[in-house]
Amino acid sequence: MNNPSTLPEGWHRFSFGEIARNVSEYETKPLEKGLDRCVGLDHIEPGSLHIKRWNMMSNESSFTRKFKKGQVLFGKRRAYQRKVALAEFDGICSSDILVFEANTEKVVPELVPFIVQDDRFFDFAIGTSSGSLSPRTKWKFLSTYKVPLPSKEEQQKISSFLWAAEDCIVKNERFIQEAERAKRVLMRKLFNKGIGYKKFRETEKTEIIPSDWHKVKLSEVISLKKGRKPNNLSETPTNDTVPYLTADYFRTGIPSQHVNISKDNSAISVTTRDIVFIWDGSNAGDVFYGLKGVLASTMAIIRADQKNATNEWIYYILKIHFSTFNTQTTGSAIPHVNKNLFLNLQIPLPPLTEQRQIVAILTQFDKIITTARTNLDATKALKMKLINQFFQMVDR
Repeated sequence: MNNPSTLPEGWHRFSFGEIARNVSEYETKPLEKGLDRCVGLDHIEPGSLHIKRWNMMSNESSFTRKFKKGQVLFGKRRAYQRKVALAEFDGICSSDILVFEANTEKVVPELVPFIVQDDRFFDFAIGTSSGSLSPRTKWKFLSTYKVPLPSKEEQQKISSFLWAAEDCIVKNERFIQEAERAKRVLMRKLFNKGIGYKKFRETEKTEIIPSDWHKVKLSEVISLKKGRKPNNLSETPTNDTVPYLTADYFRTGIPSQHVNISKDNSAISVTTRDIVFIWDGSNAGDVFYGLKGVLASTMAIIRADQKNATNEWIYYILKIHFSTFNTQTTGSAIPHVNKNLFLNLQIPLPPLTEQRQIVAILTQFDKIITTARTNLDATKALKMKLINQFFQMVDR
C-alpha cells in the first residue's frame, strides 16, 4: 500500500466512484427518442477508444441501456479483452457494458477514458470478476479502485497530451485504411490491364486482358497440400521447434504450441517461400506469405509450378479473391472453402517477367503499409506507457 503522504504536492487520491458515476439509465422506446444506434460488446475494439461499428436499432432489439456522447463505455464481461471506448454519439448499449460519467468537480472528463485504459484498472477489473465461462466484474468493486490525481489544471494538460497521442493513432489508422484501399484498386488495375499495354483481347468470358496474357484455371499452375495435426506438440518453444500455425496464431500472431519437426515426419512444414491458405474456419479464404512453421489441418500449402507462375504472383491473386472465397464457403458448423470453386478459379497469367514486375510494385506498397503499421504499434505502446507511468502511484 502506498502512503497518501508520498503523493506529490497538490495531488489527491480518490476512489473511482468519487471521480465517476455508473450511469444506469434505460430507454424502452429508443427509436421514438431518436436513438437509432445500438452498441454491443463485440462492436468495441480492444485498445481503441473509438466506436467504429454498431447496429441500427430495430423494434426487435433487446438492449435498453442508454448512453450519451462524452460518456465512457466499459466492457464488464471478460474484462481481459480490454474493451473501453468514448461515446461520440448518443445511443443504446448492451447490459454487458457499464456507462461511466465523469464527476467534473474532481476530474476533467477528457482524462477518464485514459484512467480506464490503464493496465492497473484492467488488472483490478479482472481480479474482481466472477464466473468461469463468462466472468464479469461489478460497479461496486470498480468504484473502490484508487486513482491519484493532480489539480484539474494539470489534469487538463495531461489529457491534452494523451489525446494528441490518440489523434496520432487515429491518423495512422486512417492512412493504413486508405493505403489498403489504394492497394486493392492498384491490384485490380494491374491484374486486368498490366503495365503499359495498348492492345487487349477478350477471353471466353468476355473479359478484357492484355494481348499476350492468358487465362488459366488455378489448378493448372499450382499444387496443393493440406496440413495435419502433428503428433509431438509442445507448449514450450526450443531451438529445435517451429511454431504450430493454427487459427489462434492468425488472430494473435503468437503460437500457443510448437513442433519438433525432426521428431515428427507427419508434420506438414511451411517455409517462408510458401503460400499458406486458410481452408476452414471464420477466416476461410484468407492467404499468407512469408511464414515458417507447421500447418494445422484447417490450412494448406499452395505452391506455384514456377514454369508458368511464381509463388508471389499466386499469393497476390488469391489475396484479391479473399472475399470471393470467404462469402462462398460451405458448411453450417465450420465454414470451409469449396475445393472445386478454388481449383477452377480463372486467373490471369502474364509472362513471368511481367509477373515479377507487378509483384515488385505490390511488394513496395506492402512495405509502406508495414512501416505504417510498425509506427502505429509504436505510438500505441508509447501512449500506454505514458498512461501507466502517470497512474503508477495508484493504491492497491
